[in-house]
Amino acid sequence: MKKWYDDLIASRNHTVIFGTTGSGKSTTLQFLINVLEEHYARYGLKPIVLDWCGEHYSKYGIKYPVISYAAVREYLPSVLAASVIGSSGIATAAAVRDLIYEVDTFSRLIECLQLHASRDIGAKAAIDRLKALMYADVLTDVELEPEYYIGVIDLSVIKDVEARRLTMALLLAVIYNFIIDKKLSNVAVFIDEAFTLYRYNLQIVIEALQAVRKYNVKLFLVFQNIPVDYADELLSHNVILHRIPEPAYVELRYRRALPGNAPKLKPGEAYVYIDERAKWVHVKIPPTELRKGSVDIKSTVPTIRVKAVPSIVPVPQQAATQSTPQQPSVKFMTADEVLKMLRKQIKRGEEELEQPIPGEDIEVEVE
Repeated sequence: MKKWYDDLIASRNHTVIFGTTGSGKSTTLQFLINVLEEHYARYGLKPIVLDWCGEHYSKYGIKYPVISYAAVREYLPSVLAASVIGSSGIATAAAVRDLIYEVDTFSRLIECLQLHASRDIGAKAAIDRLKALMYADVLTDVELEPEYYIGVIDLSVIKDVEARRLTMALLLAVIYNFIIDKKLSNVAVFIDEAFTLYRYNLQIVIEALQAVRKYNVKLFLVFQNIPVDYADELLSHNVILHRIPEPAYVELRYRRALPGNAPKLKPGEAYVYIDERAKWVHVKIPPTELRKGSVDIKSTVPTIRVKAVPSIVPVPQQAATQSTPQQPSVKFMTADEVLKMLRKQIKRGEEELEQPIPGEDIEVEVE
């Protein structure tokens, strides 16, 4: 007999997992990872796990978070702008957008941004964010193979929370870029503690990753609570509902008719809603061990030969100031324009694939 997780993984929808601390959502995440790996012949999906707390493991290994410039170049303006919104984020987007196609490495990007830092607070903020990741050995100027990201990417090695949050946002951009370029498919992307991306405009992340379903990619998002601003969108997908706070339940109980005793679930218990079934099922997640202790994963970063890049001669600060009248005017991007740009990229990716994912709908009752 088919289990609830068979129908969940076979569903064409993504899955969101909600639950307070200690409710069992991390155990559920690891359980689903194990199911995919133990039954790869059945599901045909490999996991990519963005592990916020360093709790998860995979037979494909635990990897150090590494971001290649070539893979994330197009998304740097919008992601960096969101990360420094309190320090002139729009100016940051403009400053980075003007440079990303003139340079081919993070090192050169930082070098060129430094020329604008004295008169552009956005450029200075972007430099600070990029340098923090550079010092943490997260950024690389070499290209990585998409297969590097299969397995668990341990974000807990980055101790600074802001730097870790930015790394997660950039990693999502890397994964999305590989998917729409058809370099990565048949994967399930698990985003642990996805609520940390809230300040990076969660709607952009949701819309971007929704498009990957046509590439046979499943998305599993983990939240401590149900963000009210995005509740309708998130609850339109498959849901694994662990214990949630009473106030949140009261506010959201009429959306998709949340089960009445959801606030009283015990650790390891959950209600599962699979869109194709249109009903809630009470389940108990089998006991699943989580990873304990740190692992030395610096050695997982592959050594790749650096590609030659064109030389860029920096303009001295004084000369740049003197030539200011000849500088072209900068067109700043608003948040709506950034979102519109990403939607166009998503639409372009969708148009490349006209055929739906192969597979028949399963008409069985779950346990």
